[in-house]
Amino acid sequence: GPGRSATELIAALGRPDGPRALLVFGSNLRVSAPDANAVTERLAALDLLVVADVVPGETAMAADVVLPVAQWAEEEGTMTNLEGRVLRRRRALRPPEGVRTDLEVISGLAAELGVAGFPADPRMVFDELRAASAGGPADYSGISYDRLDAGEALHWPCPARPPGEEAHPGSPR
Repeated sequence: GPGRSATELIAALGRPDGPRALLVFGSNLRVSAPDANAVTERLAALDLLVVADVVPGETAMAADVVLPVAQWAEEEGTMTNLEGRVLRRRRALRPPEGVRTDLEVISGLAAELGVAGFPADPRMVFDELRAASAGGPADYSGISYDRLDAGEALHWPCPARPPGEEAHPGSPR
């Protein structure tokens, strides 16, 4: 069923009925979330705040642990922009020695928590997103790396169509 909204989740941080720890990737909640003073208070109430970021922003400076992670030019994968266009990202540079991508951090954390086989490969994660979103309002199932690599400008929703039918063109806004 529905969970808490982002603002409800932030308001619950560090409370008895809320999360006691938070892992933040590439976001500066102390600046970007509504009511900065309340966000700062809730982050301080956590038992553990871990920030994975390339920029030492206000949230990272308040963290118990800061994980250096690869920046956008050092990662492979996809991203969806504000107009709903799915963009294929290609690594331009290798990250510095010892710096991991977000997916490598999540995969390593999953392994430490006993969840074997959580993929760090962006294509595998995207294929999982395609399967998980099929039939929903944010359907990515008709978008593939092959289509993106061929230069198609695809926007979600873009449902998969049965074999033999023309591929869905996506839904530009």
